[in-house]
Order: sequence, then structure tokens, then C-alpha cells
Amino acid sequence: MSNIPEVPEKLPKRNNRLTKWIAQSWFALTGWRIEGQLPNVRKVVGVAAPHASAMDVVLAIFTIFALDIDAHWMAKHTLFRKPTAWMFRWFGAIPVNRTLPRGIVEQIVEQFKQEGFLLGIATEGTRKRAGIPVKEWKSGYYRIAKAANVPIVPIFIDLAGKRLTFGDLLMPTDDMEADIALLQAFYTKMYTAVEEREKAAG
Repeated sequence: MSNIPEVPEKLPKRNNRLTKWIAQSWFALTGWRIEGQLPNVRKVVGVAAPHASAMDVVLAIFTIFALDIDAHWMAKHTLFRKPTAWMFRWFGAIPVNRTLPRGIVEQIVEQFKQEGFLLGIATEGTRKRAGIPVKEWKSGYYRIAKAANVPIVPIFIDLAGKRLTFGDLLMPTDDMEADIALLQAFYTKMYTAVEEREKAAG
């Protein structure tokens, strides 16, 4: 489908034709599109912003299914109880326990020891009046990527335009401030494009 890009070879796959067809049909019916270059890697931390509503979770699940990739997102460990634990895992959720001595970062880094692991995180991206995403993001996504030695891919959620846009891969360095500035530059560019479109529409 034209609104779904070609999935690179290295991305871990779900290989479920039914959910792929259902999700791609949903994208076609709703008008949502996935744009940008998907990363051709076995492991990555995807950072989606702005995280504005419960619709983000639905969109994430449909995106995972439409691309037919084996991607994951974090959920409270208390949700993983019978009889619904299997359902959360099937949707890509992985349990994290905030009460353990090991922090969430350490728990997720363990997951990256697999041959392939894709993690999606929705972080704060609330727009200021000038259209610039907030700078005081929680740094958990960065610390996870740095500790696991995996790249980060920024993903912009344009609810009004019904677009999910993937940015360029960023490999964390020893300069977190500079790295986050590069990520913020991507979101700023995307926010600016949205504001220009809204102004043109009146």
C-alpha cells in the first residue's frame, strides 16, 4: 500500500499476514500515512512525540501490525496477569517493575541482549506557543539506548495531518546534550512544517 513504506530487511518481523492486512486496511481507511526512511537495523529505540492522547497507543499497535514488525512497548508489570497477560504480550507490550532494585533502564537493557529487539517509547512532546517541543524530556530513552549501545530513531506524530514521520538514526555518543539537541532539531523542523500548513489552511 502506498501509505505504508517498504520494510527494511533487518527489522525483526512478526510474520502475521492477517494482522498486517487488517492494520494496513485501517491505515487506508483512516488516511494515516507512514513517511520517512525506516531504519534497517536489528535493534533500535524509537522515540515518538508528541505523546498527546490515548490514541497514541492505538496508533502504535496499528503501526506495528501494518509494518509487520516485532516491536515492543513498556507497560506496568501488574497488567501481566491471567487471563489477559498473553494479550498484552501479543500486542507487543513488555512488563517493567518499578519496585525492583534494578531500575527500568536496567530491565530494558536486558531485553536488548536478544538477537533483535525494537523498543518504542512515547515521550513528552507538548508544544509551546512557539511550536517548539519541550526541552526537559525525561532521559530514560536516551539512557536505555546508550547502555544497550543501540541507535535512536525519532518519530513525529502529526495527529491533524495523520502522519507518522521517521527521522534519521542517531547513535548515542558521550555528549548527551548535543545528541538530544539533534533529536530536538528534527522535532522542531516537523512542528514548524505543521504550523506552516495550519496557517496556510487558515
